[in-house]
Amino acid sequence: MQRMRDARVSLYSGLSTKWQAAASRFKDFLKKEEYKAQFEEIEQMLFVNIEGRRVIICHYPMIEWNGLQKETWHVHGHIHNRHDYTYDCLKGVERALNAGVDICQYIPVTLSELIKYNKAWKDQSNK
Repeated sequence: MQRMRDARVSLYSGLSTKWQAAASRFKDFLKKEEYKAQFEEIEQMLFVNIEGRRVIICHYPMIEWNGLQKETWHVHGHIHNRHDYTYDCLKGVERALNAGVDICQYIPVTLSELIKYNKAWKDQSNK
């Protein structure tokens, strides 16, 4: 397992100011030097510490992840604000956080803010 990294970052659609969890369809774009220079690291999956919490960042949502039972959070993108099968699988998993831009008002957010936005998104869809 990759070592955990410490950070104070803003998350945006599964992205952070230092790291990006890349979707495979962007692989050619991610090779561009001007884009790569904006990030410390670009990986398919990242293991970081944010605001004192262990976090796994991946573009794609996962139903289970390393540390799920040990208070590790999972930040993902990909599904935006859709309420589909993937949403149904994850809506009861408190530490699975959708970082889609449409969940976060199209602005960079902290992990704490992302948690609040996800609670509101899940509560709204349960009405």
